[in-house]
Amino acid sequence: MFVFPQFIKAQPADLLKTRRQKLSAMVEKGIVIIQSTARNQNNLYEFFIPNSDNHDFIYFTGLETSKATLVLCPGSETYPEILYIDGDIEHIKEQTGIKHVYPAKNLYPDLSNAYSDFSQLRYTQRRFKPLPSEISRILYNSGEKKVVYFNFPRFVNLDEPPPERLEFIRRFKTFSPKYDIRDACDLIDLLRMYKDAYEIEQMKRAVRISGEAMIECMKSARPGMTEEQLRSVFDFTCLFKGVKSFGFPTSVRSGPMNLDEHFPRRSKALKDGQLITIDAGAEINHYTADIQRTFPVSGKFTSEQKRIYSILKKTQEACIQMVKPGITMKDLQDKAVEILDAEGGYGKNFFWGTSHFLGMEVHDHGNNLIPFKPGIIITVEPGIILDTFFVVLEDDVLCTDDGHDWLTEFITRDVEDIERLMTEKGIAEAF
Repeated sequence: MFVFPQFIKAQPADLLKTRRQKLSAMVEKGIVIIQSTARNQNNLYEFFIPNSDNHDFIYFTGLETSKATLVLCPGSETYPEILYIDGDIEHIKEQTGIKHVYPAKNLYPDLSNAYSDFSQLRYTQRRFKPLPSEISRILYNSGEKKVVYFNFPRFVNLDEPPPERLEFIRRFKTFSPKYDIRDACDLIDLLRMYKDAYEIEQMKRAVRISGEAMIECMKSARPGMTEEQLRSVFDFTCLFKGVKSFGFPTSVRSGPMNLDEHFPRRSKALKDGQLITIDAGAEINHYTADIQRTFPVSGKFTSEQKRIYSILKKTQEACIQMVKPGITMKDLQDKAVEILDAEGGYGKNFFWGTSHFLGMEVHDHGNNLIPFKPGIIITVEPGIILDTFFVVLEDDVLCTDDGHDWLTEFITRDVEDIERLMTEKGIAEAF
């Protein structure tokens, strides 16, 4: 009997606590406020899934909710972590490892009381309002600016209404010039860049299922199918294997690529002689894969398609083998263009970046300028776009202590292996 896999695995409370402690240790003075939010902006640059703007809150609490606030008070022995949230308080304490959990309605009264200078708080206030008094003490800076780190949105659309939580932080600035509001994401990104054991486990699961679904698509693709039907094969395979969501909408493209094409695209029929490129990634416990494979509709590459594919494959493999501590994103980009140019001047046919960070977001947050360290996971995805067809290969790679772990290496990529795989029957034939 087939047993459906279960992938829901809560982040352990001790792991969440370690992450919060790491963030607190990065804060020299002041407090940290991390809020969840009710909605994402419609963005001009990145594709956001429904939980995108809550990923920081989830990263530190493991909780999915739209109206909650985490306050960190580095230097406080009594109230180092405070969570304002509605729900079963005792259960939330157990889930998060946070000792001080209060109803969401307490946030504004507590922070309003904490707004006063600690030097002006009377003994009575300190005695009967110990929590806000402690926040006030941590904020107090001997007449200098009071520092508050806050999780601002990373990608913005100035033509869109701002997220609700920005009104909350605006009030800090409005009522007093003493407050220095800083972006906590500058610190958080330096934590989220480096994946811990839990994160790596989830991403390996997401990669495994995504790869199996990609292989199923190669088996199922036939002339006359539509791009939408092939997309459904990928999504169904992932869902059948226990996936609950995707890191981004599955994309299937056939024929020439139009860089100015707008989404959503019309689904086209797959034609003999064309190539298909699938860009997709299953998500497990908020961590997503991101893979691309290009293969022929007919099951056989033409001689020109095979030539271009081989150049790109050589380029990508060289870049993957470079991944190790000390390498930078620019190093990979330069190497990709160098090889593409050497193999026929195809650097001009590569229009995007070779790599990006991968994690809770498909284009995850991190510093693209600093050298790699163990724990980062990136994509390696060069491409060649010609007038008549295009080829893209995208793989997910973990930087390790002494090199890398090619997480997606098992997904069929050699020309001969692809052609042999495509002679097998896929699930689409059942319909």
